[in-house]
Order: sequence, then structure tokens, then C-alpha cells
Amino acid sequence: MNERLKLAKELLKDDGVIFVSIDDAEQAYLKVLMDEIFGEENFVASVPRITTPHRAAQEVYVNTNHDYILIFVLNKNRSKFNKIVSKELNKKILKDSNGREYFENDTSSILASKGQGYIESLDYDIKIDNHIFKPILSDGTRW
Repeated sequence: MNERLKLAKELLKDDGVIFVSIDDAEQAYLKVLMDEIFGEENFVASVPRITTPHRAAQEVYVNTNHDYILIFVLNKNRSKFNKIVSKELNKKILKDSNGREYFENDTSSILASKGQGYIESLDYDIKIDNHIFKPILSDGTRW
């Protein structure tokens, strides 16, 4: 892996970006190796990516249904990342009474497992200083 990453670094343009997918078992080692090759200052992010929604029965301790994508740039001063939001989605940005922005779209499919769907009995109120916060508000948004 060391030689491949060094070759990849040589092939990158000055504003180049490299994305490397790795599973949980090797992620920490790869991060250290890439820090050495690309420089810690050129680390952008370690992004978890869901790979399989249903693996709980296969796991011994914890459900590991994801891997990681490590993102490094050749030179942070030259690489540019732009926030990409579609025009359609951009039109649906709303503000709540506290001025916080949120998307109008329904997020229940993202937050709930595909096999389980939404289960109301798994919603729990949170009580802080005699205030009760519901997980789903009357307008359908989530805290």
C-alpha cells in the first residue's frame, strides 16, 4: 500500500484530491500511512459510508455496517472544495422559529433502518430543566 500511495501522490496534479476506501479493521493504520505520505496538514476528512444496512446477526460485538473514505489533498492551499447543493434542494431550505435552517424534505428514510422503518415506541422524550423535548415535533421536524 505504501508504494501505491507514493505513486498516486506523484500522479496527482497540484490541486489533486485522493479518496481511499478502507474497512474498519485497517482504517487507523491507513490514516497514519497517508499522514506520512501526504502530510497531516493535507488531511481533509474521514467519511463513514454505509455499505450494508443489515448485518447485526453477522456481528459478534458491534454492528459494523460501514467502511471509511479517507480524503487527502496534495496541497491544501491549492485544492478547492465547493459546497454542492442542487437548485431543487436549495429552493427547499426553510428556517424554524429559532432561525435554524433545515430542508423541507422528509428524512425518515435516512434515519430509520430499511428493514425496520419508523417505530413510534422507540421515540423517547428528553427532559432538561423541566422542559420536555419530543424527538419528532408537531411540524414533523426532528430535534
